[in-house]
Amino acid sequence: MSTDRHATEHQQTTEESTPDDELSPELAAQLETLRAENERLRSSYARARQSQYRQTAIGFAAVGLVATIGALVFPSTRTILLALGGTGVFAAVLTWFVTPERFVSASVGDAVYEALARNHERLCRELGLTDRRIYVPTTDPATGVRLFVPQQTPFEIPDADDLSALFVTTGEATTRGVALRPTGETLFGEFESALSGSLADTPGEVATQVREAVVEQFEIADAVELDLDRADGRLTVSTTASVYGDLGRFDHPIVSITAVALARGLDRPVRAELAGEENVATLRWEPAETESDE
Repeated sequence: MSTDRHATEHQQTTEESTPDDELSPELAAQLETLRAENERLRSSYARARQSQYRQTAIGFAAVGLVATIGALVFPSTRTILLALGGTGVFAAVLTWFVTPERFVSASVGDAVYEALARNHERLCRELGLTDRRIYVPTTDPATGVRLFVPQQTPFEIPDADDLSALFVTTGEATTRGVALRPTGETLFGEFESALSGSLADTPGEVATQVREAVVEQFEIADAVELDLDRADGRLTVSTTASVYGDLGRFDHPIVSITAVALARGLDRPVRAELAGEENVATLRWEPAETESDE
């Protein structure tokens, strides 16, 4: 009797998990309708976002055209109006042609990053690595900055040549671990290209540059608060409404781009630590003598 009952339950479960091609015509039609409606809503959202950019471009063009006509009518203010007109036309052209063709929601980006972070965390656990996270600059442009996770403590930073490999298996046990390409290294190219000048070489200036990029350029947080102690070689970062969640997650993009920029600007390793609070992380480095005197 028990065997028959289990067989009956298994049969019912199999019948309940019916694939799409075995659904009744009514359910199949409803499912297809929902799919079509979902696709329609996605397309409408994308068109609406693009329409906002187009309307902004038309507004800039209108301002530029009116200012140019005004320059012809009012000779006394011709110079100012021509400058305004040229600016309006340039802004219109720029806005029109740089309109994004595809929009990726924050939830999609967070889902992709979460999978990556969990995989890295599991890799570190399976290999028995420590919870230390050190962003190490190298002189090799192809290697860039590497996220080094040591196998044991105390540890030493491996040579740059050793960091080019994923698994750092040197002769010394204190320099063994894994060297990963951090998220911030990928973002750094976009960050650097948007700078009005070059990357700063002092902690405060680098942190300010990164904060502006996180909020204004990448738009992955509403606000970033910085607490810098130059003498101690410490920068505490806290965020409001981070797109990628808690800063304590593995190689969080905001922590990563800040650490990579500091490692490059200061030309020394930067260690990421959890501050014990949600959305708060601390970065540490060996301060130079000039920084200690400031």
